[in-house]
Amino acid sequence: MKIISAAIRFKDKIYTGTSHDEIIIDIIKKRHEMNYIEYNEMKKGFITDTGLFVSRKRATNIAYKAGQIKTKKDILISSDIL
Repeated sequence: MKIISAAIRFKDKIYTGTSHDEIIIDIIKKRHEMNYIEYNEMKKGFITDTGLFVSRKRATNIAYKAGQIKTKKDILISSDIL
């Protein structure tokens, strides 16, 4: 298994892109606004090559085992691999 894209789970939908910042901008463009509470409801994570949404913490383990990153971290950020 390996990480293939950044992802955000928000209001029962999963949005994907090359970075979490890019995804947030896309969500704001589609909704035309976003408040602080909504922003805090976003769960940042990643999508695996099997289509599974995983947390940033779990993603760092997957990426490390797949050889996508050289050192293990507490959480994975999109710029680490994408």
